[in-house]
Amino acid sequence: MVTGAAGALGSMAARTFARAGAKLLLADLSADRLAALADELRGQQGSEVVTGVVDVTDADQVAGLVDRAAELGAPVSVLLNNAGVPMSKTLMESTPDDWRRVFEANVIGTVVPTQACVRGMVRQGYGRIVNVSSITARTSVPQRCAYGATKAAVSNMTQSFAVEFGGHGITVNAIAPSAVVTDMNRDLLASQPEVYRDLMAHTPVGRMCVADDLAGVLLLLASPASAFINGQTVYIDGGFTVM
Repeated sequence: MVTGAAGALGSMAARTFARAGAKLLLADLSADRLAALADELRGQQGSEVVTGVVDVTDADQVAGLVDRAAELGAPVSVLLNNAGVPMSKTLMESTPDDWRRVFEANVIGTVVPTQACVRGMVRQGYGRIVNVSSITARTSVPQRCAYGATKAAVSNMTQSFAVEFGGHGITVNAIAPSAVVTDMNRDLLASQPEVYRDLMAHTPVGRMCVADDLAGVLLLLASPASAFINGQTVYIDGGFTVM
């Protein structure tokens, strides 16, 4: 199951899992983009795809989608909690409602799908959960105070969930990319040259992260090969966090 599947990172993950032969359960709020992705995967990869237009903070909607997949003979064994929203404001520019919005999407939007899927994983005695954190969970980035706080929460929850479910054959890990260049944020990066310069000055490999940089780590953490990797946040940042 991939949440936020129609976005840049979610669609990359869906394509990666499809190439590996996975049956896919894709969730997103954008019906049009989700349908287009599903059609692409069925047509190009021959993938089995179930989709749901759901709000990942709504427990009933998410549980209904997970139950529908199980009824179709495809219980969830791998969950990628990718859905979330960005926020680029300083503390003094932001409002309490801004903070509530980003925490609801990024934190509750990770908790709810995990709760919906982990019950079945416990029954199966197997599961892989991969959360999407960020370098902002560990280090300060300008105008990302609220967003970073949500991702720190995601990394902390990853450890807590790993402890809670590790005895059931379930591993819980997170990936923490640096800023990923996508079609949606190119203009934002261009409008904040100081942020771009700071990222480049602290990235030893000398370039920005792109979605495909995450594919290999995702495949590992979603596979049986990661059986003894649990509770870890893997930084995919070109060396940013070690500078």
